[in-house]
Amino acid sequence: TSRCNLHCRHCGSDCGNEVRYQDMPLEDFLRALDTIPSKHRPKGFTVVLTGGEPLLRPDILQIGRSVSSRGLGWGMVSNGYFYNEEMHHNLIASGMGALTISLDGTKENHNWMRGKSDCYEHTLKAISIAAKEPRLNFDVVTCVNRENIEELETIFGILERLGVRKWRLFTIIPIGRAAN
Repeated sequence: TSRCNLHCRHCGSDCGNEVRYQDMPLEDFLRALDTIPSKHRPKGFTVVLTGGEPLLRPDILQIGRSVSSRGLGWGMVSNGYFYNEEMHHNLIASGMGALTISLDGTKENHNWMRGKSDCYEHTLKAISIAAKEPRLNFDVVTCVNRENIEELETIFGILERLGVRKWRLFTIIPIGRAAN
């Protein structure tokens, strides 16, 4: 999907609430997936759903079940805003095996980066839920920038208290709206 509920400053895409293109229909997605011959799939082949925000797709659970029924692993990258206990259990039941959630600072800087004043609380709740799931290959990513570089030790402490075992840092070369 190219739909997103946030307006992140570091995002190089044109994702947003209003989009030029509709989501790829489930049937087209599955037809494309079925073109990959099983003999050419590397061991551990995983389909990663990203966007935009994958949880905006009303058919996300059906997508997950369909990918799993083809013998493939799947995961997603999420901003965590809509990730709650019920969604977590439904996603795990549909076969999700990997999840990445973004945390870009402490409260003030994360909300500033994500363009939404209550994003930090939602993100921490999502991280807390996912970090407790032993069946999930879970990590958190942080986009390092001038605003949060001094907070990295604090962010590490927060993630450690929440039980996060994998944390990745990255930077970007500003493109799209991130260049502004």
